Amino acid sequence: MHSEAGLDAGHLVIAIPPEQSRIFTIDTAERNRRLASREGLDFLPSGAALDTLDASPRWALAVPDGVLLEPGFAARLPETKDICKLFDGSASVVWGPAPVVASWLSTGCPDILPAVPVPAGLLLNTRTPEAAARARSILLSRTGKPSDGPISRHINRPISRQFTRLFLWLNLSPNHASVICLLIGIASAWYAAQPDPISLAIAGFLYQFASMFDGVDGEMARVNFSESEKGAWIDSSIDYFTHAICLGGLVIGWLRSDVGLLELYALAAIAAGLLLVNAGVARLVKQYGPEGEAMLLTHFSIWVNKAAGRPDCPTTLRMANALFPIVRRDMVAMLLMLATFTGYRETLGLLVAFGLGIGAYALIFHKRRIIAESDRGSGIAAKASVAGPARAESS
Repeated sequence: MHSEAGLDAGHLVIAIPPEQSRIFTIDTAERNRRLASREGLDFLPSGAALDTLDASPRWALAVPDGVLLEPGFAARLPETKDICKLFDGSASVVWGPAPVVASWLSTGCPDILPAVPVPAGLLLNTRTPEAAARARSILLSRTGKPSDGPISRHINRPISRQFTRLFLWLNLSPNHASVICLLIGIASAWYAAQPDPISLAIAGFLYQFASMFDGVDGEMARVNFSESEKGAWIDSSIDYFTHAICLGGLVIGWLRSDVGLLELYALAAIAAGLLLVNAGVARLVKQYGPEGEAMLLTHFSIWVNKAAGRPDCPTTLRMANALFPIVRRDMVAMLLMLATFTGYRETLGLLVAFGLGIGAYALIFHKRRIIAESDRGSGIAAKASVAGPARAESS
């Protein structure tokens, strides 16, 4: 008897031949292999020798061609006492002790097993054109990230997923999407460098479009489980480069217009503030965040949100946290686009200065509280509580 729900590390996922079905640009069996590896399970391709399983104490999941496993399946399978067929709608797999499953496979997979339902969403069928189309839509709908803001969830993702669908249909790679996103950012910077208001509006639209399109490469990678550190580095590098060149374009365009001495000083102050605040956030996340993490502002805002939820949190930090969604990239891109439609670069300067003020306040006056909520800052939290509120707030 299998004493607990779910597959344990070291158990098996077995592909049932033939391996012919594809979803997007990948064989269904290969996608299942990648997922099984992520969840700590061994994978046997179709045609592999099964005689080694005759005395195996492990349990096995036999997956027919055209059936997709979804993340979390290993921990969410129900308890069973013997071999059975697990089904989710029209998709089904066979689960049981490895020797029994091997014997079932060797006898031609007779369809006489008891059927047990599994939680919805664990299995997807792709064996008919209609089922495959439905599976593609479901997979694309699951490509979002927990850190997505409201603009990303309700505006950017619905649009970017259509580009993701198209790029996958064209058999393009995530790197192709990254390069196109870079070109959009360069075009936005070029228009931002022009002094006329129409070019400014086009720059704002392209900047928002680049923010939306930035999700395509990640969605393409997540749908096929092909994420990599190199891909994440390329994505984040293009993201930061787009920010930098668009800011440079705005500065050039501002200088090319009729700018006064006061505006020039304000522009210099905003540019310096951007460099200092971004450097401070980057240093903090690099020091206390996960190794190799590229989403710097995302982690910083998460830590601020955690600190704001503490009972002893100052009201001012709670207020700053309430305004933090404004400085998220998706919200910033949308607000900047709307600001460019006014034709006044001063509006952009005020928005950027406001966001800088929020970040600088949290970074300067509540640094220790924020570090205490980081991935590697729990020890600091204990020291801060001993040192007292005044010392805990010092930087």
